[in-house]
Amino acid sequence: MQDRNGMAAPAGQPHYPDKPTSIKALAVEAGRESFTEAGRRTGTRTTRDNPQALMTGEFLALRVRPVNNAIPRGADGTLPAQWLLAQ
Repeated sequence: MQDRNGMAAPAGQPHYPDKPTSIKALAVEAGRESFTEAGRRTGTRTTRDNPQALMTGEFLALRVRPVNNAIPRGADGTLPAQWLLAQ
């Protein structure tokens, strides 16, 4: 299998140009302005400020390529991009 530069990668070696990154590093790199407040569900305790008991949180959605040998690879040998949701 060849990488994007046409070079063959050694067996068992990743075929991606970038090193693996932690979820925390991806979230920090995206910055706070990338997070969006979203309602998750309705709770059971209402308050004066929240009469519908809506439970909200700050979420970040990023497209990533997960590292996993069990996920089928594309024709070019790469793993498909997936959505990563972080709170």
